[in-house]
Amino acid sequence: MYYCGVCRSIGTHFGQIPRLGLTNETGMLAMILDAVCKSNKNVKTIRKPCVAHPHKKTLSVTNNGCVDYAALVNVLLAYHKLKDNWLDDRNVLAQTGSLMMFRAYKKAKKKNPELSDTIQKHLDELSQLEKSKCSSIDRAADPFSSLMRIIFTSYNALDENKFALMGKLGYNIGKWIYLIDALNDLEADIKKGSYNCLVYKYEYQDNENIEEFKAKVSEDFRFSLEMCLASISEAWEGLKDDLDDFTITQDAEHFLDNVFYLGMRQKTDNHLNGGIKGDDDNE
Repeated sequence: MYYCGVCRSIGTHFGQIPRLGLTNETGMLAMILDAVCKSNKNVKTIRKPCVAHPHKKTLSVTNNGCVDYAALVNVLLAYHKLKDNWLDDRNVLAQTGSLMMFRAYKKAKKKNPELSDTIQKHLDELSQLEKSKCSSIDRAADPFSSLMRIIFTSYNALDENKFALMGKLGYNIGKWIYLIDALNDLEADIKKGSYNCLVYKYEYQDNENIEEFKAKVSEDFRFSLEMCLASISEAWEGLKDDLDDFTITQDAEHFLDNVFYLGMRQKTDNHLNGGIKGDDDNE
């Protein structure tokens, strides 16, 4: 219901087109913030059809600050990613998407110019590392990881005593996403000649078998992903100690337990063991 809530909030505040860029991560962000900030004890929900499900009434969180913040984050990230894809790869679809998103982006930036500038700054840093063919996995992952830490700690209703744990959670979720994407995109990046930190870290050779290289990389790469998962678990356990016992909080806790302890673990193992791309990539 948080995912649907973020989608509806995007439509309400920024228009219908940006809803096409909705991600699961921002729905999860809204759920985490609402539980940690203890603002969900008075949560309001609605059940009605939507564009994606016109014949089915879906439950959505509404009139919620955490959901609205996640919606704003979604719009800013989607626009900046499209713009950077156009500038870096001359992807025409990305250019078209960024033009279609521009009006929504202007609204989002007006609401939170500091966060918009921060997103651009960190994506610029990431672009520079890619252009320099950075061979350090940690350095390559840091701009996006640091950006996620800022996003997780920039909601204005978050208590200062939660900053450290929320920052740790956001940073390691961001790093895990970056590393999983690098592993998932490895074969395609090699074929296209696109930057991938694993290519430079493990010195891929032009005549090397891609599957054998990926298998070699996966074994050594496992430690980095395991460390991310361990840090995510540690941060989440710390945050859980102070959660309320409202039913909706308990539901969120159980859902997030499943994501952090089972879903992300399964996805990690699938990719490290050469799992097949598909539904797994859309969790």
